[in-house]
Amino acid sequence: MTNTKKVMEKQEKIKNVIRLESIGYGVKEITQFLKISKTTYYRYKQEIKIQYIDTIINKVRSEFKKHFDVFEAISCLNYSELSAIRSKYVLFGNSKKEKFESVRKFLEPYLYFEFTPKELLSKEQVKKQYFKMSKNYHPDSNKNVNSSVFVNFHRNYEYLQSICWI
Repeated sequence: MTNTKKVMEKQEKIKNVIRLESIGYGVKEITQFLKISKTTYYRYKQEIKIQYIDTIINKVRSEFKKHFDVFEAISCLNYSELSAIRSKYVLFGNSKKEKFESVRKFLEPYLYFEFTPKELLSKEQVKKQYFKMSKNYHPDSNKNVNSSVFVNFHRNYEYLQSICWI
């Protein structure tokens, strides 16, 4: 069996897990029906969650590209999407406003620089992306952007530089 065929079968089983759960089947019924172990079932569940988080981050990124405003981009998320990001990246906050703020602070640097939170960044990567993206956020090069956006962009650059290990 070729590698691509295995990947396609795995994706099909993941889709079947989603379908069966939406109908109301439990773990035991799903594992028996799909002839998979419980360990495999939970591994599929983890992959489903990761794919869901990736789609949420892509949704926020596309909104950010439209408005150049982090608040506007994150406000497109519903409560379950905010909760999914918070649980994945262990962000804290009790009230809805605190939860929103924790997600905003966490995602802001990644939105400006078009990285994903799961990437390990080097200082060189950040610097290279800074010079590439600064054309988009500088008020002299882009008339749609005001100076506060560039200030936030630069502040996030300094933050990403400070958290880089390599």
